[in-house]
Amino acid sequence: MTRTNVAAEYDLVQELGKEARKQSKTMYAILNEAIRLYLNIVKDERSPDEALKILRAFDIMKSLEAVPVPKILLDNSLQLASKTSKEELGKLWYTHGRVVGELFKTIAPTVGELKELVRAYRGLLPLNLVEIETREQGVTIVMTGTGYSAPSSECTAQALRGLLETYGLIVDGAEAGNGFVKVSAHAAK
Repeated sequence: MTRTNVAAEYDLVQELGKEARKQSKTMYAILNEAIRLYLNIVKDERSPDEALKILRAFDIMKSLEAVPVPKILLDNSLQLASKTSKEELGKLWYTHGRVVGELFKTIAPTVGELKELVRAYRGLLPLNLVEIETREQGVTIVMTGTGYSAPSSECTAQALRGLLETYGLIVDGAEAGNGFVKVSAHAAK
């Protein structure tokens, strides 16, 4: 075994030492874990920041008890459900949009912070385009890749309506078509 000195910022070494003691491990063991993890991340052509975003996104999914579902399966299921009760389906997506909104508000308390959250995690979203335009009195959100059918996009629009209402916004209008959604809202007075 070759021994090498590693230089690190004092604060990081102190934090690492606390973590090592907390886990009943040596600094040597913790450093080797960290280096191994870093090397695995970069071998997969990812950055440490991207890996951290993936972990945080996974935590959000866990909080929502979300499960990964192929987009085409979800879209086909929504098409079938809309034939049974389009109104009830819309209410369901609106309600869950509010649930997601309440969770997001704990992470991003303002619409501006929500916009930054979406920008930061954009690469993890199964959408082609997400644009959030904030104005002094409101917001407009445009998405493409929201499914393949109108029912899928209409569900997304309802979820956005619920989400935006948790931020104290009133939806002025929503457009939804095959894979496209545009929702505009203004601040409640």
